[in-house]
Amino acid sequence: MRKFNFRGQSRISSKAVGDVKRRHPALRAAIEALETRRLLTTVVVNTTADNVNDSNVSGPTVTLREAVNSNATDITFAPGVAGKTITLTLGELDLHGFKTIDGGTAGVTISGNHASRVFLAELDSIVTLNNLNITDGFDASGLGGGGVFDEEGILV
Repeated sequence: MRKFNFRGQSRISSKAVGDVKRRHPALRAAIEALETRRLLTTVVVNTTADNVNDSNVSGPTVTLREAVNSNATDITFAPGVAGKTITLTLGELDLHGFKTIDGGTAGVTISGNHASRVFLAELDSIVTLNNLNITDGFDASGLGGGGVFDEEGILV
């Protein structure tokens, strides 16, 4: 019969087989759910164009629409885009998941071109917008939010 002392070292007991006594209750492994994990990634927008050429945000040209559609958590702008205007020609930008869009110290203007809403923060998204000028948005749906419409996400 084996017993374990407080230090975890085993020793032989003279007790009969089947007679088990423990000084300390056995520790059992427990399986617990982990919190949601996310990989932090940064994408740098380097053009004022509004198109989607591919889903590769590490290519030579990265538009704001491509960056928003990617799994990036942080979106920033190259110095050549700072202080300029990005005019949306393909409709609103749907923000999903965890996103921070930072226009930097010079800021960036994003225009809805009087044709669409600028941002739609989807349900259960957590979005932070920093140093952005949001202009010329238009709500064709009648729900409101020509610049930004928040579908019960968290918008900062």
